[in-house]
Amino acid sequence: MLLARRIFVSLSLAVMITATLIAASVLLLMFGNGAEPGRHHGLFGSVFFAVEETDSGTTRIGLGIENAVPLGLIFLAIFILSLLVLTILAALNNRKKSLLASATDGNAQ
Repeated sequence: MLLARRIFVSLSLAVMITATLIAASVLLLMFGNGAEPGRHHGLFGSVFFAVEETDSGTTRIGLGIENAVPLGLIFLAIFILSLLVLTILAALNNRKKSLLASATDGNAQ
C-alpha cells in the first residue's frame, strides 16, 4: 500500500473514531446526569452538556466543544497508532510475498 493511501486511511480512521468518541461522550453526559441543572464535562474536559432552567419554567440545553486540545491529542494518538499498524501490515504483506516468491523459485529448480 502506498504511503499516501496509508496516511489517508489513517486520517479517515482517526476522524471517524474521534467523532464516535465525541458523540458517545455527549450521549453519556445527556443520559447519565443530564437531568441535573448545570454544566457537565466529558472526554477529558473537551466536550460539555449544559442544562439550564429558564424563568418561564422551561429547560434550555446546550452542547459543544469546551477544549480542543484533548480532542487533538486523541486524534493524533489514533492517527499515529493506525498509521503504525497499517505500515506494519504492509511490511508483513511484502515479506509474505517475497517468501512465497522465493519458495516458488526454489521449487522450480
